[in-house]
Amino acid sequence: MAIGSGRNRISGVAVLGFAALLCAAANAADITIPSTYDEETGTWTGDVTALANAIRNAANYQKIYLSKGVYDLTPLTNAPMYQADGKGYGSALIYANKTGVKFIGATGDPADVLIKATDSRYRLLCLNSSNSGLYNVTMTGGDACSDHIETYNYRRGGAVMLIESSSVVSNCVFYGNRATSGGAVGGPNSLKGTVYDSVFYGNNESQFGLAASYVTLRNCIVTNNVTVSPEAKSYTGSIAEKCHVYDSCFAHNMASRTGGLSECLAVNCTFLFNTQRNPVEENHGNPGGGGAYNSVVSNCTFYGNSAHRLGGAIRGGTVVNCTVVSNTTRHASDAFGGGIYNASYVEGCNVSS
Repeated sequence: MAIGSGRNRISGVAVLGFAALLCAAANAADITIPSTYDEETGTWTGDVTALANAIRNAANYQKIYLSKGVYDLTPLTNAPMYQADGKGYGSALIYANKTGVKFIGATGDPADVLIKATDSRYRLLCLNSSNSGLYNVTMTGGDACSDHIETYNYRRGGAVMLIESSSVVSNCVFYGNRATSGGAVGGPNSLKGTVYDSVFYGNNESQFGLAASYVTLRNCIVTNNVTVSPEAKSYTGSIAEKCHVYDSCFAHNMASRTGGLSECLAVNCTFLFNTQRNPVEENHGNPGGGGAYNSVVSNCTFYGNSAHRLGGAIRGGTVVNCTVVSNTTRHASDAFGGGIYNASYVEGCNVSS
């Protein structure tokens, strides 16, 4: 049997074989990781050993559901789930490299599923395949700063590293994670993956992007991520670095480079009470912009942000159709631009004190 004719003819055997492959991918059995309940403490504990085995044996396009509970990765750094050799982006306590594999909090509420580690000195999760995903979980204790990860450029994404552009994170909470770049979620050297409907708070001690770097954020809340570099001349700290950000809110963040964006694109976002602050205020330095530094911002609102000098809300970049109100610079004798300073292009903005 043949389908079509001439040069475009495809054998029926080939078509059936291809269809069988698609069905096999679509029908990989879902896995549910169990948890146990302790009546004395009133807590649920996720079965980390079962999770390790599920990852080791995972098929392409498999969904791994996490039952309610705490999944403590700390004591099992040699389990089959780990690739902790420190020699690449994949250095992680959970390393997933099957195409389309998805980790899903079974209840739909990220408060019910906590993935954590203590002093692990590795990121929690690396999604190293196309169409992979993470949904409905909370993650804390990821660390991609340490010398356990050998190469400086690999120290990104303290909680999650997204290697492929098609990877997705959705409805997650990230707190208490850190990395050299992308304290909670990071990509490699170019824009990778998308984070939807998630919350970033209390991520710290990261040089570039306390919350995120090299990823796309959509409808996220980024709040109370705080760091001040211990070096007086260092202005490296930012909240999001080299990201695309849409329909998101940045509030009450503080870092030494900017309290919000550094070299990002932002559309339809709100920036409230973010601060650019250096530990030695007399060291003026070059950065500024309490909300955004050298970024392209459109249809955004900046209110109550501050910088030591040079743009209480925005320094540099392109600013289009934005509202910039009640932003300040703090240095008494050498403060420039409480709202916008030295932007390369400004159009259609409402700027007032």
